[in-house]
Amino acid sequence: MSVAHTVAVGAIALALGVVLGMALSGGVDPPTDPGRPPEAAADDESPGDPREPSNAAPSERQQRQRVGPSVEVSTLLERAAAAINPPEIPDGDGRIEGTVKTRAGKPVAGVEIQVVVQGSGRVGSRAWNERSLAERFEQIVQADRISEATRRTTVSGPDGRYALAGLPAAPHMVSGSSDDYRVGHSGQHRPYVTPDAVVDLVADPVVTVTLDVAFEDGTEPDQVLVNFTSGGSRMATSWTPSNRTAQFGPGTYKVSAAGGANDELTAEITSVTLVHGEPVAPVTLVLASRPGIAGRLIMPEGAPFVWAAIGAELIGPDTTPESVAAGQQKTNANQHAGYRYTITGLAPGRYLLVAWNFHQGEVLASREVTVGDEMALADLEVAGPNREDYLEIVATAPDGERLSGLRVRLRFAGERRNSSTGTNLIERPDGVVWAKHLTAGNTGGEPGSYYVGVSHASFGTTEVEYRPGPAARAEVAFQTPSFVDVTVIGASVDLLSTGLTVNCTDDGNASVIHGTGNADAEGNARVGPLQPGVAKLTALTRANRRNFILATHEITVRGGDNEARLVLPSLHTIRIECTTPAARAGQSVKLRRRDGDSRTRFSISQRVPATGKLLIRFIPQGKYQVQIGSEKQDITLPGNDLVRF
Repeated sequence: MSVAHTVAVGAIALALGVVLGMALSGGVDPPTDPGRPPEAAADDESPGDPREPSNAAPSERQQRQRVGPSVEVSTLLERAAAAINPPEIPDGDGRIEGTVKTRAGKPVAGVEIQVVVQGSGRVGSRAWNERSLAERFEQIVQADRISEATRRTTVSGPDGRYALAGLPAAPHMVSGSSDDYRVGHSGQHRPYVTPDAVVDLVADPVVTVTLDVAFEDGTEPDQVLVNFTSGGSRMATSWTPSNRTAQFGPGTYKVSAAGGANDELTAEITSVTLVHGEPVAPVTLVLASRPGIAGRLIMPEGAPFVWAAIGAELIGPDTTPESVAAGQQKTNANQHAGYRYTITGLAPGRYLLVAWNFHQGEVLASREVTVGDEMALADLEVAGPNREDYLEIVATAPDGERLSGLRVRLRFAGERRNSSTGTNLIERPDGVVWAKHLTAGNTGGEPGSYYVGVSHASFGTTEVEYRPGPAARAEVAFQTPSFVDVTVIGASVDLLSTGLTVNCTDDGNASVIHGTGNADAEGNARVGPLQPGVAKLTALTRANRRNFILATHEITVRGGDNEARLVLPSLHTIRIECTTPAARAGQSVKLRRRDGDSRTRFSISQRVPATGKLLIRFIPQGKYQVQIGSEKQDITLPGNDLVRF
């Protein structure tokens, strides 16, 4: 490493260290008086009631956001970035071309097309989270410099065609933009391709609408969430005084807004119709107080639940906490949000407010609340749990230290019934985790084996068997994590641009996923962290709007880094043509595999477009059944890949 590079890395580390230090502490405190006792300084600030807003002026520490008397953090980062020299990428003779069309096949002119060299990716075989802060910063800067240096743009012509030449032999990212269209790629909006490639883009028409949001007195909020609802779909956009517009596809929408500390302010629902190519009048939303319930869960000391479901129903003759828990969840309360919750849009009346364990339906707390014209404040106090109702889990790192931040899944394997479910966790101060036992609804009351799968972000996933009972306990000892660098053989550029995922699953139970990784533009995926043992690699793609398996390969994962090859079979495209497009448009097309191992069978469901023509891509060879409505046809791949209805 050169002296200049060493200095650059040192500057990066210093700048990032400063940034993280400020993020964690809120700034850099001025020097304290050495003659003043620390408890005297501590008495100057009182936390007060966290629900009450503070009127105190920002401290000098909060206003300065500086390191030392004069050097700003941004200056340190700029100096560090300036010392990084990205690799030179010479021009080449590559070419990327394609067309931009609507889903109905109409060419779209005037779309700006941009291609840039992919400036990020794996460094050797090291995972991102294994790199130091300095290395991460250096890679981000290099990727940005490479993108800027290799950026090429053009505009689609009247026939929708575009072409860019003189491109280097490297993976490129292709994207399109337009004020009147949302431009993307089938399966993925920004595919990575290598010249020479044909990349056709899809343009969906959008309409820009201006939103005017204000309180009843005419003043404007700092920020609100505006919802656009059409049919059963709801889309949201964040409104601020500096960002007053939103883009949505043509159609008729119901528009609403919510704001305030507890979403206690709302605007009456209004309707707007958006027509592509036609101007639309601004939508006015006036925020006013609305009734509802807001509060927080008060957890038992030493045994806090990670989260709980919250619901409320008008009290009737048959209303009970159990009936509310069996109904529709209104919201949830979790550790990250301080166990706070808000339920809005309630008509005035007497309600039964209930918190419950979502997975098993166990009621944790309940109370009656009267809702009037404004938000009612009501907390729920959760009683201490009964140890006999829970499985005690102790998970340790390779050095024996107890781990927190676990994710747990319980599984039952019986003669006739197999079930798997998440569970509400209690994280105790001593590092022990409690997980609610499986119920008779999970097991059917039959004998069988019980397993607990435990996942940790740094060590992966492992599963152990346990015996249920009043004092049930499971001990999970994680080993040093492993990683598998997978090379996917036979993956086309088109498939990789659509998205290819590699999962590592339990060899005996494909539903237990130990790790996952996404293949890059060259077909390489790093899967981990994993626990050593026998496992199965599985290649999946989300093409055709559904995860399905393309190939599997059994491996033995050993400690440290591993390498594996995953060979894809020949993949085919099924072409579907409808002789009466108008009659078939919008109908569901179902594809089912009729042969092979049950764990590799899959089904796909798509909709017939207005053209009546549909492509189902990346399908392995085998026997399939294609169905539209009640009509079915059997096909075999390779062979009769054209199906007419």
